[in-house]
Amino acid sequence: ATALAVQVSAELLGRPGSDPASVSRALPARLLPRWRSGVSAHPDAHPFTPTEHERAGCNLDEAALPAYGATLVVALIAPDGVYLVQIGDGDALVYMAGGVLRPVRDDPRLVGNQTTSLCLPDALSDFRHGFVAAAHQPSLVLVSTDGYGNSFAADDWAPAVLTDVARLVDRDGWAAVEAALPEWVAESARVGGDDVTVLIGMPPGPAAG
Repeated sequence: ATALAVQVSAELLGRPGSDPASVSRALPARLLPRWRSGVSAHPDAHPFTPTEHERAGCNLDEAALPAYGATLVVALIAPDGVYLVQIGDGDALVYMAGGVLRPVRDDPRLVGNQTTSLCLPDALSDFRHGFVAAAHQPSLVLVSTDGYGNSFAADDWAPAVLTDVARLVDRDGWAAVEAALPEWVAESARVGGDDVTVLIGMPPGPAAG
């Protein structure tokens, strides 16, 4: 899903007259059919094991799509702002001088471990979008799977974490964040007991140095 999101975004951005706003709107409809096609073909080369059939409680060969269910968060960092596209749980955060924003609206159906997913029949309508204009001077963008946020004891972890990252960048440079991030992610996975993926980006412009 992530590889396709990058590929499809690049293809759309490469078209004459395209812009990040239109690409972010078009991405879900372009990505979903290709993701489902890839999922349908994958078991032919990588058959499900007896253990996987047993854990699923059904014959996965007859219903493969849910076995590949995935959430997705995409950030398009452009000169005019940050465009976010999301399906399912996870965090999409933008840091700027005034604090931390969550530009993507909440989905009340995401309760506990329940989440929307690329595998669901209504996946296209489950995508949510967000945008922060460059005029607000966003300086950091963080997107992550839900395992990252769930590893913190405090529900309002985001302002403190992004403020610390911004201070580290100011003090020691971006290379320090790149060096430290793998251990941050590994520690979150150990604490939370869940898989964790975190990406941090810096928008162009004065705020990014």
